[in-house]
Amino acid sequence: MAKIFSPLLLLFLGQYVFAQTEGVSINNSGATPHSSAIIDISSTSKGTLITRMNSAQRDAIVNPAQSLMIFNTSSNCFEFFSGSNWAILGCGCIAPDAAGGVTGPSDVCQGQQNVVYSVNSIVNAIGYVWSLPPGATIIAGTNTNTITVEYSVNAASGNISVYGYSASCGNGAASANFPVTVDPLPTSAGSITGSSMVCQGQNNVAYSIPPVNFATSYTWSYTGTGVIFSGNSNSITIDFSNSATSGILTVSGTNECGNGVSSAAYAVNVNPLPSAAGLISGSQVPCENSSGNTYSISPVANAASYSWTIPSGASISVNNGNAITVTYGTISGQVSVTPLNSCGSGPGSSVSVNLNTIPVSPGSITG
Repeated sequence: MAKIFSPLLLLFLGQYVFAQTEGVSINNSGATPHSSAIIDISSTSKGTLITRMNSAQRDAIVNPAQSLMIFNTSSNCFEFFSGSNWAILGCGCIAPDAAGGVTGPSDVCQGQQNVVYSVNSIVNAIGYVWSLPPGATIIAGTNTNTITVEYSVNAASGNISVYGYSASCGNGAASANFPVTVDPLPTSAGSITGSSMVCQGQNNVAYSIPPVNFATSYTWSYTGTGVIFSGNSNSITIDFSNSATSGILTVSGTNECGNGVSSAAYAVNVNPLPSAAGLISGSQVPCENSSGNTYSISPVANAASYSWTIPSGASISVNNGNAITVTYGTISGQVSVTPLNSCGSGPGSSVSVNLNTIPVSPGSITG
């Protein structure tokens, strides 16, 4: 049957409103409603405005009719009542809010790990995109508002920033740049110069490397034993004790961020001193003016030669290194020996010799 509209309603709806038994047409062209529509609205310059309300207002509707439709301003979605609950027809797109300020350490070291940065949660963001200085890597918290960063040994100073993104509504505005200063590690140490052949007991042996960039001190190490370092710069001296052993010498530059790359290994060969001389064997009560008196010790480890001393007036007639033959005069004393090599002398050994006096020839017999 035909619909009846008041003059005020007709004026509100538009210039042309046609009511027929099959439907209602609202337009500004004079077109009749489509045969399949109960209401047919058309325009080339305006839209249809659906009832707008927030979720609390929607829930306050008493006994909503099935298929009742609204636009929910809380969720930015078109919704309809299914008969038992409100269902979503479709949602508008809301880009993430602008990111706030980044917080975290602004001064770090090359090689530093587990450095945490964060930003307040960004409204409408489903993920976060971080921008880091060169050589910095996220090791935990990817795509979240809190990340853990590792700086490589080659990392450089730069800025950190972050923005939120949504599934289909684009990206939010990025945070302001957060400047980070990456303090450098010392550069690699150069080659060591100094004596590669030393002796046990040798002191003040100098070693050095060229100065290392960014180093405030130097760490020297030695794999052998029995040494004492003097100094902690790029030049040092080493004292080798009488029991020092061979080893590998290395050095690295050091600063508040740690150690740089060590120098190449530098082998130091420590030549030993002779071992201690053993007991001297030979006569301790030879006769005055006697010859052919032999004295000897067992060969001494690491000895290249032997130094013998004998009483005044005596002489060595045969010297075989660790064994000698002595001709005595009339003075007693000590026979001593010291083992020697190019590095010095080992502990010596001595024995006392008391010469027997030859009896005086008897005088002429009288009687």
